[in-house]
Amino acid sequence: MEGNSLPDDWAEGVYEVEKILDRITSNDGSNVYHVKWVGYSISPNPENFVDKDNMKCPELIKKFEKYEQQKQKRRLKKYQEGSKRRRQGKSVERKQALSPSTSSVEGANA
Repeated sequence: MEGNSLPDDWAEGVYEVEKILDRITSNDGSNVYHVKWVGYSISPNPENFVDKDNMKCPELIKKFEKYEQQKQKRRLKKYQEGSKRRRQGKSVERKQALSPSTSSVEGANA
């Protein structure tokens, strides 16, 4: 690189991915990643969505996929715990509804 010339990658239209922000599935079923480019701000512009086959950052892809997998596991666990609490709450409500309330009986006799 001499003087003010751009790096070779830039001249070829190759940019460096700083971070993968999201993944979507395109109409043809392939994974497309929303990326943040090094030196650029985050943007929803179409050029920031890149097909996996056009990316040369396997470590970032692997890291992102692992994070997404962990996030999915956390969501599932949270859902299951919430579902369990709701079932337990309904069980307690049913027991209370089936057992006679002493205050109701006393109020009826007064």
